[in-house]
Amino acid sequence: MRPNSRSSSTANNEKEIFIDMTTEQNTFNPHELCSRKLWQIVTDMDGQPSAKSELRAAVEELAARRHYLAELAELGQLDGDPSA
Repeated sequence: MRPNSRSSSTANNEKEIFIDMTTEQNTFNPHELCSRKLWQIVTDMDGQPSAKSELRAAVEELAARRHYLAELAELGQLDGDPSA
């Protein structure tokens, strides 16, 4: 009986570790994304709504990389546009 209780304990520990790992990965870091994915976030082409802070961070990262500048300007997302 001991091996069963031990394996169940191990299963619980693995579950706890898995839950901890998934909650740590929920922070948005635009530096870790490719420019194409950032552009999808800006244009909402990824199908998921973005928070204003995430949208602003994505725009700032694209501008810093100097990618999609013309497109960002067309959308009014550059130079601190208040409507963005």
